Amino acid sequence: MGVTLINFTPGSGSNRDYAPEGDRQFVPSRTIYNDILAHEEKDPHGLNGFILLLHLGSGRKEPFHPRLGPLCDELAKRGYEFVRVDQLCILGHSD
Repeated sequence: MGVTLINFTPGSGSNRDYAPEGDRQFVPSRTIYNDILAHEEKDPHGLNGFILLLHLGSGRKEPFHPRLGPLCDELAKRGYEFVRVDQLCILGHSD
């Protein structure tokens, strides 16, 4: 059995939710949410095939993960369907 490397898709800024308040890399959760949707709108392929990276336990007073449900709801309204990462790999595999 081989190993499949999975990494997040850069560009949406979803991975910035790790930095707590006071850190120079801190970005408010609302900004991350808005940036993900803005990236979806500007990219010709939207977020099709995207893997968004989110962190739990970052120590933030205002973590991003409570916005995940509303984000998924908004993306579903925009026509997206969600699949597990292993399913995404199978869909993208050509053999």
